[in-house]
Amino acid sequence: MYDVVVAGGGNAALCAAIEARRRGATVLLLERTTREWRGGNSKYTRNLRCADPATYPDEEFLADLAGVTGQDLDRDLAALVIERSRELPAWMEAQGVRWQPALRGTLQLDRTNRFFLGGGKALVNTYYATAERLGVDVRYGFAVTGLRLDRGRCDAVLLDGGETVPARAVVVASGGYEANLAWLAEHWGEGAWNYRVRGSRWNDGALLRHLLDQGAQSRGNPRGFHAIAVDARSPQFDGGIVTRVDAVPFGIVVNRDAVRFADEGADLWPRRYASWGGLIALQPGQIAHCLFDGRVAGRFIPSVYPPVRAGTIAELAAALGLDAARLARTVAEYNRAVALAELCEMRSPAPVQEPAECDSLKRLIRRGESVEVRPRNHGCLSK
Repeated sequence: MYDVVVAGGGNAALCAAIEARRRGATVLLLERTTREWRGGNSKYTRNLRCADPATYPDEEFLADLAGVTGQDLDRDLAALVIERSRELPAWMEAQGVRWQPALRGTLQLDRTNRFFLGGGKALVNTYYATAERLGVDVRYGFAVTGLRLDRGRCDAVLLDGGETVPARAVVVASGGYEANLAWLAEHWGEGAWNYRVRGSRWNDGALLRHLLDQGAQSRGNPRGFHAIAVDARSPQFDGGIVTRVDAVPFGIVVNRDAVRFADEGADLWPRRYASWGGLIALQPGQIAHCLFDGRVAGRFIPSVYPPVRAGTIAELAAALGLDAARLARTVAEYNRAVALAELCEMRSPAPVQEPAECDSLKRLIRRGESVEVRPRNHGCLSK
């Protein structure tokens, strides 16, 4: 019998397995998929956010978190996560993790975030190497389908092949349900079937559902998620971070009716980018197009898919299947608003802050008003 059985093979599971083993427990880690696909969503990450009294105090971290998730977040749990995040860099370094400077064009996150040397895949590989060196047993291709409960206590895990593995303690770290579109549709409606999930296809929430069915207490907002703009040409699952669209603050974003629906320059991009997936999810067909001027190409990390290029607004509209007249009006309205903002800036100078030069102009433009062209998901005007 193992002292600890960990269900899952991503970051949380590996941290639990390593820490339990360092404290003397015998540990079995069960990864549902193959060795090549191990790591869950963690393999698609590249950095983490952690508090620092000198550069990123707890209060600012909490305000940023509330700004993305809403004011109804669990503040006690958030405060605990933020407080303990200060310990992460040293703990991770002790497991072999190394750091690299923030990449150019990564949303100016160097003050708030730490970047893994080699990205998320390197992080996962480092943790697995450490876990195995410490003596953690790892099995691939074993899905935990349920927990055996005895008088309210878990004493074994049940595997999909019918095997039962006894344990003195069990850690469930098998991910959420973002790849379970039917479950997402319960909270977001039928539009959820149009989502592109850049994370692991194995995060279907099967074990989470089992826990809830067994009486586990649910905590958090089921409609809340870290949702970003992802290129619509991506595969439905496992597209990874290279499918993320970073061009939003450099352009305008329109829905399929060629109309803006949010302020691209609102707040600072390092916080705002995590809200765009939810904003797009509320649009018809869950689709949007980011338009940017060709002169800003190269100012941000591009998606793995090249932009659609055109010489005029009308040609771009045709290429994207948008109403040309409506798109021309949207761009013209935005450009007029930018010109007005520029005039206001000239009369009342204010310091320009990163992450993007256009934010100093766009901060005067609120949702529902006009929005220049610089693109997100699909379009680029060549000059």
